[in-house]
Amino acid sequence: MADESDEILSRLRGISSDEKSEIGKMKCRIDDQARLIMMLKKRNDEYILANMTLDKHSIELEKQIDELNEQIHQQHFLQNEIQQMKLTIEQLQSINYQFESKQQQDQLKFASNQQISLQYQNQIKQLQQQIQQFNQSLTYFSLSFFS
Repeated sequence: MADESDEILSRLRGISSDEKSEIGKMKCRIDDQARLIMMLKKRNDEYILANMTLDKHSIELEKQIDELNEQIHQQHFLQNEIQQMKLTIEQLQSINYQFESKQQQDQLKFASNQQISLQYQNQIKQLQQQIQQFNQSLTYFSLSFFS
């Protein structure tokens, strides 16, 4: 190994000034390229972090969209339920109206039947009175005729 390092040193000492300036230029270029590579690496890292942040926000937004879609679905379901309830209420109101109308008709019939019943009762009383009068007349005639 010592022989190798001696050989390398002798080569370096034997380099001309033109070669030294050329090597210096190459070192500068290599340093510039190294700085450029580091700058690009830094930009790439920043880009990766920005993309990760965007991905995180994108996932959060997708979750929010899913939640909003679920809310919309629930609202549509509730609207359908409300519509069904409105239809049921309308049907019940119609049935109730029909029932009340029938009830009023029944009440009118009942009142009419009561009036008719009173009329018949009055007629029956009149007929009973007439029968009683006939019976009295018959009794009077039978007593007067047979006496």
